[in-house]
Amino acid sequence: MSLVEYFKKISKGEFLFLAFIFLSVFMVEGWLAYIWNEKGVFSQYDVLFSADIPAYIGSFTVKEYPHWVNSFPNHPIVFFVLLIVRFTNMIVGFFNVFDSQKTLFVLGLSVIPFASALKFSLLFVVFRLLKFSFFHAVFLVLLSVFSFSALIFGSIPESYGLTAFSCVLVLLFFVSYSFSNKYYDFIGLCFSGSVLLMAAPTNLFYLGLLYFFFNYFQQKKGVFISGMKASILCLSILFFTSIFLFSFNEYQIYVVTNPNLDRQNIRVEDLIRHEKAYYYTNESQNYAQRFFQYVVRGDSKSNHIYGPPEEIDSRSVAQKMQSILDSPQYLARTIIPT
Repeated sequence: MSLVEYFKKISKGEFLFLAFIFLSVFMVEGWLAYIWNEKGVFSQYDVLFSADIPAYIGSFTVKEYPHWVNSFPNHPIVFFVLLIVRFTNMIVGFFNVFDSQKTLFVLGLSVIPFASALKFSLLFVVFRLLKFSFFHAVFLVLLSVFSFSALIFGSIPESYGLTAFSCVLVLLFFVSYSFSNKYYDFIGLCFSGSVLLMAAPTNLFYLGLLYFFFNYFQQKKGVFISGMKASILCLSILFFTSIFLFSFNEYQIYVVTNPNLDRQNIRVEDLIRHEKAYYYTNESQNYAQRFFQYVVRGDSKSNHIYGPPEEIDSRSVAQKMQSILDSPQYLARTIIPT
């Protein structure tokens, strides 16, 4: 059964369960996010599992934000989140009832709870497409909902929850395409696979291998045909990825500092963290150049796709950082409302 056929034949009971699981998870995770934020946890770096929460709240709400380690968000789906959040804030702003900055901040806090709630709803659909019974699908979804990682990372504004959502989205289109062979499922698989690929390049290998095994063992296609279909899928995902990456603007330069500090009050000591400090050079590299540099050359300095181009020891960084502060090209912005 394909994804379209499932929603055409969905029963009232399953629809109500999907609505129930979505609203329940969203309310619980949103409440947890509110509690964390009220306790001041979300205003700090590296408190919860090395999460850079202030930077990610900023990346969900504004186009430009300072980050301790890298000047762009790790997860490419953040760019779509940014568009949705800012559009929603614009619609709310028309009524002129709530403060725009506070509304934007609340929307930023709600991104991961929303993605988590949608993830579990789609996970239920995946189990149903795999012909699990209704009760077995409900049991497996509830087991996933009450797992420790799901409860914690479903409320933290970071890339973890978005990556989990991306994995389920890829699995959904993978299962649907495997049963239907419809072009729209293939396009959905390529798009979701592109998002997952840009989160970590090695994900393409696992997805291609999974598709190869499916065709070889399940569809009995043989080694050559299975390899060809897996290769076509991987090349299609790379094509989608290339289009997405080449559409990005070039790198911009930022001062790496605490986003709550005024530019006038920034000290060199504030820029030094964990014995090392990072800065960005204007290498005129866009995302595509950096992505393929990482994949093809295996650049050791790129700890991930969007990693910092250069790393400096903090003992010799003071003079360099002072020149950075004096340069008008470098920015420090306050993005977290107090």
